[in-house]
Amino acid sequence: MDVTFIVIMFFVFIIFTYLVFRKVVLTRQTSFIRNYEFPEAISYKINEVYPHLSSSELQLAMRGLKDYFYLIHISNKESVAMPSQVVDVAWHEFILFTREYARFCSKAF
Repeated sequence: MDVTFIVIMFFVFIIFTYLVFRKVVLTRQTSFIRNYEFPEAISYKINEVYPHLSSSELQLAMRGLKDYFYLIHISNKESVAMPSQVVDVAWHEFILFTREYARFCSKAF
């Protein structure tokens, strides 16, 4: 066999292996974000700032935070605008759970 062919096939194998591995990692990260349960205290803080929101609207805000993290995940390091002030409050409250936030970010991103 030609050495050039072997080298090319080696690099094709390396690239293919990387792409498969990357897809597995991205799928795992996306699944983690989708299934993550935020600390309940975040909803309580949103309720303090926005007492007029119903419980379903609070759940929608938490879903918005999850969607925001998903958009960050797929943005390929581009900036992502905060979708709303309510989600911004939720995000800032989540940051205060320093260890949990760090654990979330390390698994999600």
